[in-house]
Formats: sequence, structure tokens, C-alpha cells
Amino acid sequence: MKIKRNLYVAALLLGLTTTAYSQHASAAYTSNDSILACKIIQSDLQSPADAGKALKGLPYVAHTLEGNKQEQLIINLRELDCTTFVENCIALYKSKGKDFNYYLHELQSLRYFNGVINGYSSRKHYMTSWINDNVSNGLITDLTQKDGTASLKTNLQFMSAHSYKYEYLMENKDSIPHIRQVEKKYSNITIKYLPKEELIPAGLPWIKDGDIIAILTTIKGLDVSHVGIAVYVNGELHLLHASSAAKKVIVDSRPLSVQINKPNCQGIRVLRVN
Repeated sequence: MKIKRNLYVAALLLGLTTTAYSQHASAAYTSNDSILACKIIQSDLQSPADAGKALKGLPYVAHTLEGNKQEQLIINLRELDCTTFVENCIALYKSKGKDFNYYLHELQSLRYFNGVINGYSSRKHYMTSWINDNVSNGLITDLTQKDGTASLKTNLQFMSAHSYKYEYLMENKDSIPHIRQVEKKYSNITIKYLPKEELIPAGLPWIKDGDIIAILTTIKGLDVSHVGIAVYVNGELHLLHASSAAKKVIVDSRPLSVQINKPNCQGIRVLRVN
């Protein structure tokens, strides 16, 4: 009976993915991606952290959204970097109790300006643009706008100044001016944040399990160096993230206050999924 039930559930999930694909012809994914996504969204998700814990142990791989001549919605739940990990956790959580097609819609809304795929520059490459657009669309709330104790002005130029680091920009140099337009639009914006010196191992009362943590960097022209999800472990605030050091999705063994205590880190922004 158990085997028959498992086969029935698998068939049901595959049926959901077939329907989803017909409505998102530009999406690219494998059957394993769709089955895992359906399994997670049908589970008891209380926050994005629950979705993240279901992905623990998956390998860290950078640039999984690159390499396509035409921009499309890529779903890859086999390999994750820090941004795709957070995006997927949010989209999976917001799709709880729904179907695969709903999850595709949520992921696209998070990843692309106004949820519209219109070339490489329509993707929210900078976290500042990702935050601003998703706040404007009502998908997230920037908690540090209220509870942050310091402020700075954004200065985005890293991608255009280091275009050689981006395969697509090297092959499509006519896209660089479009990236510069995005950089200009989201520069000179005053944002609030929490300085690293003010974060203690126990965290802070207004930071909750499942909140999104964006780590600000001092690297010239860049805004955020890493993102993850807040989780409390034995009364201490840690980061659930796709770790390039560990080469997989982990709950970091260090309290977040220790993890961000390094020269090129300025502090954090804290975001909550609506």
C-alpha cells in the first residue's frame, strides 16, 4: 500500500509540473526540481527557514543562472548559490499549499523587475534593486528601515566596472549600458542598516526566525556580499545559507555576530517576507 501511495503522489506531482510548464513555457527545470518543489510546498512551512532546512546539504554552485543566450526563468534545486537559495526559500514558503505553477510565479516575481523577464538586465542583480523592487511590490518588508541604527548612500558600479567577471556581459557588451542604467537608478539611495558592532550573539528581539539577512560589504561599487536566512540555535542567532566555504547549504556553526565580524563587512539589512 505504501508503494502504491508513493507512486500516486509522484504521479500527482508530475501532473502538477506538466500543467505548470504549459503556463510558463520560458521556465527551465528538471523533473527532480519540480518533484522536490512540490514536496516542500505541500509540507508544513511556518517560515522561509523551514523551506531552507529542507534544502540543507545541497551543494553550493555559483552562476547557475548564467550561460543561457536568452534570459529565462531557471529553477535549479540541485545546486544553489546564496541568492538563488534565498529566492527559492521565499518562493517555496509563499507557495505553501499551492502548486508548482504558483511557485514559478512567485520565483519570477522575486527575481525580475515587476515580475517581467525582458533580457539579462531585467534580473535584479544587485541586492539593493532586489530589496527596493520587492518592497515596492509588497513581497517583503525592510525591517532595518525602522530598526536600523545607521544609514548610508548606495553606490553601485561593480558590474559595469568589472564586466569581464560576467560571461553574459562579455558576450553581449551592448547590455553593459543597460546595467549602468540600473546602477544609476539604485545609486544615491539612503538606506538604513544595523552596524556589525551592534549585533550580539543572542541576536535582537526584532529579528525573527525566517527573516532574510543581507550582509553589507565595503567592496567599492557593490552593496551586498552575501545573503541568508536567520535561525536561532540554542538562543543564538545563526545564518542558514548556501555557503561557498562549506560548499553546501548549512546552518553556520558561528553566531551571525561572529560570522560578520570581518573587515569587509559593514553590517546587515533585515527583511521579512509578507
